[in-house]
Amino acid sequence: MIGRLLALAFLSAAALVVVVVATQEPDDRLALGSLLFGLGAIAFALSAAFFYYVPARRRRRARVALRRGAIVGVAVAVAASLRAVDALTIVPAIFVLAALAAFEGMLSARG
Repeated sequence: MIGRLLALAFLSAAALVVVVVATQEPDDRLALGSLLFGLGAIAFALSAAFFYYVPARRRRRARVALRRGAIVGVAVAVAASLRAVDALTIVPAIFVLAALAAFEGMLSARG
């Protein structure tokens, strides 16, 4: 069930990216936001599928896979957004990664 939903999320996000790239001007802010959202959703679906199918331990794998996939999707979307406004340097990138790593650490320690 989760694999089919992840495939649907990937395909719909890929369709969004293809439509935006094919039909919109690159200067349009709404198009840029849609493109970044689509890329984040693609990163979410791919990383969630990776975390769902790869680990050897199968306990609570769906919830952990979706959580980690969401974190990777947020990281990709934030990095792409910072890059789009020419604000992606090492300091904001480290800050975003550290915040997301701390968030994952808190959720993993909780159990």
